[in-house]
Amino acid sequence: QSLMGEVFGKDKGLLLVTPNSDLIENDIEDGQKFLSMGVVTGFKNPVVSHSTIENIKSRGLFTEKDCLDILSLTSHLQQRLVKAKKRP
Repeated sequence: QSLMGEVFGKDKGLLLVTPNSDLIENDIEDGQKFLSMGVVTGFKNPVVSHSTIENIKSRGLFTEKDCLDILSLTSHLQQRLVKAKKRP
C-alpha cells in the first residue's frame, strides 16, 4: 500500500496519469493513488497475504461478482498506469 502512495498522487507521486495542470487532473491523480492503495489493502492483502480464498468465500466477504468488479477496477487502474509518465 505504501508503494502506491509513493508512486501516485498530485503532490509527490513519481508517475503522473494526467498532465496534473488543474483541479480536475489533481483529483484524478489523487484518485489513482487512493484507488490503487485501496485495491492493495482491501483486496490483494486479504486474499493473497492474510487468508485463503476458501476462507474468504465461506465467510461471505467476497463473492464471485466482487472478484469481477475488482478485476474491472484493476483493469482501469492498469490502463492509466500504462499511459503514465514520469514526473518531470
